[in-house]
Amino acid sequence: MRRAIACFTLLASTAYAVSAGEITLRGYTPEHATAEMQWEQKFREMPDPAKVRENMRRMSARPHHVGSPYDKDNAEWLVAQLKSYGLDAKIEQFEALFPTPKSRKLELLGPEKFEATLDEPIVKVDPLRNGPGLTLERLIPYDKARLLQGSIHNLAPGGSGGGLVTHEGEEVAYIIEGQVELIIGEAKYLLNAGDSICYRSEIPHGYKNASSDPAKFIVVNTPPSF
Repeated sequence: MRRAIACFTLLASTAYAVSAGEITLRGYTPEHATAEMQWEQKFREMPDPAKVRENMRRMSARPHHVGSPYDKDNAEWLVAQLKSYGLDAKIEQFEALFPTPKSRKLELLGPEKFEATLDEPIVKVDPLRNGPGLTLERLIPYDKARLLQGSIHNLAPGGSGGGLVTHEGEEVAYIIEGQVELIIGEAKYLLNAGDSICYRSEIPHGYKNASSDPAKFIVVNTPPSF
C-alpha cells in the first residue's frame, strides 16, 4: 500500500513542470499547455470569497435539518441558483424516517437546579446575530452595488437590537408577528402584527421585544448598512 501511494505521489508531482520560458503539461503540447494553465488560473480567480461567505450565511440563517421548512427553502434556492447558471437542475425526493423533537430542554435538577438557555452566544463579527435574542435572515444578498438591503428580524422574548444605532439613509419596518417596541430618537412606538413605520436612519433608532412571545418583522433600508 505504501509503495502504491509513493508511486501515485510521484506521478502527481510530475504531471506538469515549469522550466525557464516554457510550461510542460502531461498530455499537452507546449503551446496548448500554456493556454491550459492560463485557463486554470482564470478558474482559480473566479470564486468570490465575499459571495461564498454570503451564500453560507443565507443557507445557515435558520435551523435546516433534513425535512425542516428551511431545508426545503435551501433546496429550492440552490436549484434556482444552478438554473441561473444554465444548468439542468431539479429536486429529487426520498422518504426517510427522521424523528425531530418538538421541544428541547436541558435541566440539572441537583444539587442546584439549573436550566440551560440552549441559545448560541453572540459573535460580534457576525452581522446576522448582533443583539441578544436576535437572529437576522437576509432577503437580499449583500452587495456594495445594491441600493436596497432587506432582512427578517427574529426577536426572542426580551431580545433587542443591541442598542441605538445611526447610519445614512432611510428604512421601513413591517411587523409580521408578535409585538415590537421601536425607539426612534426620543419617541417610542409599540408596533403589532400588520403595523409598519418609515423613518430616517440618521436618527438614533433601536428596538426590543418586551412581550412574552417571539416577534418577527421585516426591515428594508437604503443604502445597505452591513
